[in-house]
Amino acid sequence: MAEDGNGALVGYCISSIEGRLAHLISIAVVTEGRRKGVATTLLKNLIEYLEAHRVEELWLEVKQNNKEAIKLYEKFDFAGIMVLENYYSDGSAALRMRRSFKKQVVKVGHKQG
Repeated sequence: MAEDGNGALVGYCISSIEGRLAHLISIAVVTEGRRKGVATTLLKNLIEYLEAHRVEELWLEVKQNNKEAIKLYEKFDFAGIMVLENYYSDGSAALRMRRSFKKQVVKVGHKQG
């Protein structure tokens, strides 16, 4: 949860963890708290927590037309993997996104000359 300087709730995120997989179920910020870095801080803290608990992947769904949220997730290395038609109760589609925590191993070859 995120609070303002007076202790009022301005944002939250909820996730679940099952083994090495996590799912970001919900993240929200009150209208007055938007564009102040609240969602960025919540997401950063969640990712740090999940990394510390050896989670390997984090998944989420976001309304396909929510460009602002998608841009935020992409800043945190999420990638769109599929569209889920009629996902939300209003009939709109969701973009499923995934972030991998696995470190890429880069092999450096030696040239023999």
